[in-house]
Parts: sequence; structure tokens; C-alpha cells
Amino acid sequence: MKFLKHDIFYFMALSCLFFAHSCITMRTRPQEAKAFFNEANVTFKDSKLSVLEQDLHYIETGNPNGPNLVFVHGSPGSWDAWKGYLIDSALKENYRLIAVDRP
Repeated sequence: MKFLKHDIFYFMALSCLFFAHSCITMRTRPQEAKAFFNEANVTFKDSKLSVLEQDLHYIETGNPNGPNLVFVHGSPGSWDAWKGYLIDSALKENYRLIAVDRP
């Protein structure tokens, strides 16, 4: 079977679209986050911070008076890569846990 340049182009374009779609669907919707933390009986804060005209989304749990422990996910990904840590009782007791959603 002979491949043509346009076949390779279409394959690459389709692959990029598939990859982009998978990145977008990784994000946890606010309703899902609320259900997750409610089920774990954990108080959380879902907030945004404006940095250099860019909104930075983050989730916060734990001891507000404790030292900050910041979680930054890889790429692709989102804050929910750290969900297990955000509900960990030992961490919550001693630290203010912040999971950042990279733009």
C-alpha cells in the first residue's frame, strides 16, 4: 500500500485532535470535585487567582494555619492527580494543601 503525503497529513491532524481532546477531558468538573470531597467528608476551597492577567485555578484543603504544601501536576494533567493527597488525614492536619491547575 502506497502512502501519500496527504494521508500522512490527515493522520497527524487526527492524532493531534485526539490528543487535544484527551487533555481537555482530564479536567474534573466542579460538581465532580464537590461530590468527591463531600464523600470524603473534607472541607475544600475551589478558587482562582489572577497572575499576570492569567487565571490560575487551585484547590485547597487542610490546616489553613499550617505551612503550605503545593502540588503541581505534569502535562497533560490537572489538580485531580493529587486528590488522594488532598484528603489524607495526616497531611490535612499538619499542612495547608494546595493543588494548582496549570494553565
